[in-house]
Amino acid sequence: MLVRRHLVAVTTPEKSLNQFALDVALVGRLEATRARMRKQDTRLTAIFYTRFFVAAPRLRHIFRDDPAAQA
Repeated sequence: MLVRRHLVAVTTPEKSLNQFALDVALVGRLEATRARMRKQDTRLTAIFYTRFFVAAPRLRHIFRDDPAAQA
C-alpha cells in the first residue's frame, strides 16, 4: 500500500507551503469569523458544555465547576 504525506506535512524547504498561492479573501473571511466568534466566546462555551454534559454526564467530574473557565 502506498502511503503519501499530505501537502502540509512537508519536511524539505523546496516543498514548503510557500509554493501555494495565498487566498487573501479567504484569510480575511476566516479572520472576520474568528473575531465574531471571539465576541461570543462565553456564550458559545456555555452552550458547548451544556450540550456536552447532557450527552456525557459521566464526564462532568473531570471538568472545572465553571464552564467559562474551560475556555
